[in-house]
Amino acid sequence: MALSSTSFLASFDITDKTQEYDISPVLLAALMNDTGVLGVMPVGSPTQDTTHYWNEIALNSGTVTVDGTGYNSASTSPSLASGHGARLRVGALLKNLAGGDVNPEVVQVTNIAGDALTVVRAYGGTTAVTATFAANGVLTIIGQPLQEGSDIQNDVTQVPSVASNYTEIFERSILITRNQMKRPMAAIADMLVQSIHDRTMELKRELENSVIHSRQSASAGSDTVYRTFAGLLQLITQTTSIGATFQYTHFNSMVKSVVDAGAADDISRLVFVAPTKVRQYISTFDASNRRLVESDRRAGYYVEQLVSDLGVVVDVVTSNYLGNTTPFRSILVDAGRTSLIPFQDDTFKLMAAQDWVDGVKRRVLGEWTLELRNAASAHNVATNIT
Repeated sequence: MALSSTSFLASFDITDKTQEYDISPVLLAALMNDTGVLGVMPVGSPTQDTTHYWNEIALNSGTVTVDGTGYNSASTSPSLASGHGARLRVGALLKNLAGGDVNPEVVQVTNIAGDALTVVRAYGGTTAVTATFAANGVLTIIGQPLQEGSDIQNDVTQVPSVASNYTEIFERSILITRNQMKRPMAAIADMLVQSIHDRTMELKRELENSVIHSRQSASAGSDTVYRTFAGLLQLITQTTSIGATFQYTHFNSMVKSVVDAGAADDISRLVFVAPTKVRQYISTFDASNRRLVESDRRAGYYVEQLVSDLGVVVDVVTSNYLGNTTPFRSILVDAGRTSLIPFQDDTFKLMAAQDWVDGVKRRVLGEWTLELRNAASAHNVATNIT
């Protein structure tokens, strides 16, 4: 009896090399071992659309601002900037921290009518001073206590804001003639394998350049618009102009800016990305502020860390893609709030079709975007470094 055949599409009906080879694990491993920006950025969960969205959680403000009038130490009826009264409830304790110990007064709010307050001065044995309600002064909300048996208060839920970035396609094509494939080459065992390796390294270079420098396209793509994502230098809005060679005091100032914004928290991993010249400046910092730790990603490699005057530890990486002529720029980025995001499963793939030509044709292709949370406060770009 003859063997039965199948009318289904079977694996042996497809000529070898027409399938798609997923080289993502290989390239992702290379990214993890990279000593530049790509090596410190985690890879997030795939996005499902060419526009990637994420939520920015919003906290209620912990301060209120006095209006432009200003009130003396005897005033018990100050007014706040428009809308700031809604941040408080009766019983709230306020303090102006701008003067430090010179201004130790704490006040308690006893009535709120829009933005007009009634307060008890010199609360808890403190001393009433004019500086507490100085014009346009900022008062910290120390606490908002409640009486026993209180009922539910006004809702203070904050609606998260939405941020987004487009995905961008990264690709390299490989075309090699049959003759070249068969020619013996010194130190190259397989020309196709070598070319795939080389093109992959080029894609890593292009992806790092894009992560740093890319600008977002005018739309998510059209017949006349090639879709591109926004990089770090576009997304980060907090900058520090140096105007000199980079010093330890400049580094501390940048770290303080993100600490003051509340960004250096338990999810943070601060990384200072520097061009080679700025890295040389860092090597002159006092040794007590620098240390080397063994990398947990790359065997035999050590990561340099800087300790700020606030005690915050920051990893230092060198990027060859921040330029090598003055003025220089460097980036303090919170890698804990940053992710490289692939489009669905299109991390990087080797695509091959039936070769009807007298040679081979391959494509290495992937699609990525960049997610940067708290762009206005958790990161800082140093500019104009000489």
